Amino acid sequence: MTSSRFAKLKSLPMIAALLVGAATTPLAGCAGQGDVDRTQPDKVQKSIFLNADGTPKIFYFRQTYVGVPSTSNWAFEGTQGAMEKVRFEIKEKFLVAYRAYDYAPGASNDFTSTGNNTDAPILMYAIKSHFDVKREYNPGTGEQTNVISENTTDRPWDQRQYMRVDWSSNLTEGKVTQALWDPMFGFMTVADVAQASVQETSMSDPSFKDRPIMTGDYIEFLQHDTKSPDLGACSIMYPPIDDGGPWNCGPAQVDVRNSFLAVKTSTYEPLDYPDNYTINDDNFLYVFAAKGAKAGGSNGATIFLPETVWDYEAGWKTQLLDKHVRVQIDDLYND
Repeated sequence: MTSSRFAKLKSLPMIAALLVGAATTPLAGCAGQGDVDRTQPDKVQKSIFLNADGTPKIFYFRQTYVGVPSTSNWAFEGTQGAMEKVRFEIKEKFLVAYRAYDYAPGASNDFTSTGNNTDAPILMYAIKSHFDVKREYNPGTGEQTNVISENTTDRPWDQRQYMRVDWSSNLTEGKVTQALWDPMFGFMTVADVAQASVQETSMSDPSFKDRPIMTGDYIEFLQHDTKSPDLGACSIMYPPIDDGGPWNCGPAQVDVRNSFLAVKTSTYEPLDYPDNYTINDDNFLYVFAAKGAKAGGSNGATIFLPETVWDYEAGWKTQLLDKHVRVQIDDLYND
């Protein structure tokens, strides 16, 4: 009995040491360990394309050539495309920009105008993924860890906060023809041979030069487009006498900046002129001209010659406040 009891007492310090060691090991492993961010660059918040009430935000859009090789005489830095006004729609596979105004005012209806306009899209970019940025957690206990990652499973794609977009290629543009907003439109047809976009981080660009800008007020990204001009048109526009010719009409990598500026709410109201009103019984615009004549003659010793006079009258008549107020503006002139 005595020896057995002594053996148990002898083993107690060893058990205590093991317990203390097991308790302190996790603490030593976690000491000083901060968050581990495993998310990747080029995250885009979907909210920048929406107003506070969830409706699509309206943007001005324009493309500008900001980099052209000096050996190419068919394009120039600073050349800009047409200005467009667009709104974005986020789909599962694509980010699509539609025209935010009626192409032909008065020709559209309530189902196809302005915010409901879904005719030919102006821009379309492929969406690589939809995800949330959140801490990883133990699915059994719900306990969070120090690892921050891109979660693509907890919520449906349309409820996730972020997306990653391939800005390198506008999928609405063909390879042979070009869109109306391309800066070279109006000069010649330019076909896209290859396209790429500048990302947030790049091994060849550690200073983040020309990195994309993604804010709620302004969006900008740069594309490296290898474009090939129409050889015949280029040769005619730049003949050899101008140090041009077909030898300077080859493909070239052109840097194209895509800029989107959010349209601000404005209190501007255009001044209405009477000639803009519909002419009807309650809104009448009129112009009147008449010629009068007086024969010549004599009055005793006084002789007077024949006379003519032109009478001009222009005016506007309308009825306001449910026809309770009648307004008439009139001007007369005699010549």
